[in-house]
Amino acid sequence: MKKTTLLKSMLLLCALIVGSGSLWATDETLVFNTDAGLTAIGISKPSSGSGTNLGDNTYVQGDVSLSATDGSTDTRVWNSSGTTSLRVYNGGTLTIEVPASKDITSIVFTGTTNFTADGWNSSTKTWSGTANSVTFTNTSSGSTIQTIKVTYGDADPRTAVDINSLTFSASYVAVDGATVQATAGHNTPACTTATFTYESLDDDKAICTSDGVITAVAKGTARIKATMSIPNDDPNYRVGTATKTVNIEVKKAFHTATFYVNGASTSGSFEEDQAVSFPDDPSNLGGKAFVGWKKGSGIAGTTDVAPSLVTKATETMDDDDVDYYAVYATSASATVTKTDELTLSTTGVSGTSYSAWSGKSATGGSAAVYSGCNAGGNSAIQLNATTGTSYRGIISTTSGGKLKKVTITWNSNTSNGRSVTVYGSNSAYTTMSAFDSSKGTSLGTITKNTSTELSITGNYTYVGFYATQAIYMDKISIDWETTGTTYSAYCTTVNVAITPAKEYTTLTSAYALDFTDNVNLKAYIAKSVAGGKVTLTQVNKVPAETGLVLKASTTGSPINVLALVGDSEDMAGNKMVGSSSSTTAIAENGGYILKDGVFQPALAGTLAAGKAYLNIAVTSAHPLELSFEDGDVTSINKVEAVKPNTGEYYNLAGQRVAQPTKGLYIVNGKKVILK
Repeated sequence: MKKTTLLKSMLLLCALIVGSGSLWATDETLVFNTDAGLTAIGISKPSSGSGTNLGDNTYVQGDVSLSATDGSTDTRVWNSSGTTSLRVYNGGTLTIEVPASKDITSIVFTGTTNFTADGWNSSTKTWSGTANSVTFTNTSSGSTIQTIKVTYGDADPRTAVDINSLTFSASYVAVDGATVQATAGHNTPACTTATFTYESLDDDKAICTSDGVITAVAKGTARIKATMSIPNDDPNYRVGTATKTVNIEVKKAFHTATFYVNGASTSGSFEEDQAVSFPDDPSNLGGKAFVGWKKGSGIAGTTDVAPSLVTKATETMDDDDVDYYAVYATSASATVTKTDELTLSTTGVSGTSYSAWSGKSATGGSAAVYSGCNAGGNSAIQLNATTGTSYRGIISTTSGGKLKKVTITWNSNTSNGRSVTVYGSNSAYTTMSAFDSSKGTSLGTITKNTSTELSITGNYTYVGFYATQAIYMDKISIDWETTGTTYSAYCTTVNVAITPAKEYTTLTSAYALDFTDNVNLKAYIAKSVAGGKVTLTQVNKVPAETGLVLKASTTGSPINVLALVGDSEDMAGNKMVGSSSSTTAIAENGGYILKDGVFQPALAGTLAAGKAYLNIAVTSAHPLELSFEDGDVTSINKVEAVKPNTGEYYNLAGQRVAQPTKGLYIVNGKKVILK
């Protein structure tokens, strides 16, 4: 667009102080409708109605300057019926400005005006405000201006009214949620006479009180407008108003989703109908596999019936708080059979013309992918290789496992005696053309009115179907045998069952365990041995493969211990060792085993899997007592009469006695007397 600098100011006429106006303003009037007005700024009156293009000339008169940019046509001065007019065309602009030391307070036009500008009143053709420069943009058919009156004067030294911020107490406002407060800020210094009012420009999304309290109505975006007003003279600010509009998002109500993993929980806040963001899938736990998330409540105990699991990719937030539980199950590998079902709908073919198709998966869930070329006569899968193209049939291009059986559901329009041949291969069929030339091994035929299925012997991982006469099949069922995973004992609380045979026993578990709230079974590690005693420290969150001493409140029955989620405690310095999966060799005099509530010197041998022993060198034949934090001490505190040859005998000094006589001895950790 050509730009024309027009009338770099014009003006004239008398300056007079208007008592009712601004303290600093004087009136100056610029007139276009007299020859004298034009001559004063160096423009000759046009001799015709076509007008004179003002071009790139600069026009200056007094303190006021005018400039313009061309719109759809050059900005012109017109002579119409003896009246001089300034013509600004569609898209053009008109800028009126005064020196930096002065301010314009009002501009009044006569004529036709189609302007937009901040502070512009189109009804009265008046602009009001305080500015050094004002630009009017012509928005439609040209504006024809006869007179412009500019009121200006020395600039008001006080600060202009200005809102420099509009903030909200929250980043969004929620439907059925708490209200949000709007707060406008302004420039400094403080303005004691300023007032602020607020309003919503989108009441269908949010309403806003005059003091800025916003309440959500419906999801979307609401424009909130703040107005600052200084109605009276202020020592620091000019009288006037200022506005600022800021968008705030309106969202549906937020609710809490809590995710439970074996009793431990985390939570997040999510908007209604929006995606729920799940935590990372937890690891397998306590010998069980994580299989998914269950919504609602947990599982009491275990069940072999698979619970309904959510699909994380499509799960959205409800209109209330919700719980999700990590579901675990015992998994096992198994051979499973999946039956694919191919129908005319699977092929995507319609009508009686033969059409090729590919890349189709069937209902049934196997991994097989199928291609083919068939027609849809009688609303069935129609095959006939004897007419038209020879590349007809159905093949699997991706294996579904080991081929076990094929079943044909015949359409009644197939003539009796006509058959389909089933082929097998251990190389993938690629195209119908390749199948036509190399079909693989013929596995047999299925004949209408004679047979409906064919059991497959041998190992084949791909299947093909071929017919030499017109046949119609409502359905082809294909059994694939594949290795899969079966699940049982679904649960949301994973426990490891431990059955203590005695009050005091040892354990080395393959799984991390949490004894924190277990009232029936307490776990200890051994950190020090002194004075014939083993000092035991109670632990709660125990990593896998940790040697432990257990103290049970009951014996002979399983006690459930929670599988550990998260970090374990520090087991440094523990002198209990063992293996959860294999026997442990103990060298002679290489440690102590727990027996009858005390640690007795171990002879050369092995320790059963899942048990633990005290891994310190034996320096005395004396057993070691157990010293617990609660002050309980196990000891050899009974004297029993026993018959000879019922165990190894030690005197009270800890020396082994090969041929005991009458007297007091230690046998199997107990004090006994021979009579």
